Amino acid sequence: MDAPTDSLQKIGQLKLGESGFAVSCNEQRALDILRNEACSINANIINIIDEKRPDAWSSCYRCTAEFYQYTQPEFIVEAKDKDYYHPAEVSQRVNKDRSQNTIVFVIAGIVGFAIGYMLVQ
Repeated sequence: MDAPTDSLQKIGQLKLGESGFAVSCNEQRALDILRNEACSINANIINIIDEKRPDAWSSCYRCTAEFYQYTQPEFIVEAKDKDYYHPAEVSQRVNKDRSQNTIVFVIAGIVGFAIGYMLVQ
């Protein structure tokens, strides 16, 4: 986000991670949590400064976000990529992440079964 520092005031930061037992931790759920947190502290802007997509080590979307409030009411921030957080785009990424997670889980299951079978023999 490129914005004049005199037009915005940082009022908070939040890091979304996982506990190891998370079930609903996809990008859409994370964005919902960030929006709710922003509303609760009257933030006008959510700036995601770091994100990690689901991978072989974690099936959760993880991110760190900063919350800002306008100090000048006439100031408006244009999103760098307006379509990036469009619901259809988010949904496509969530579906892609789920597919990749399924592949990882299937491969892990096959490898685990093979190793277990060899150890029993």
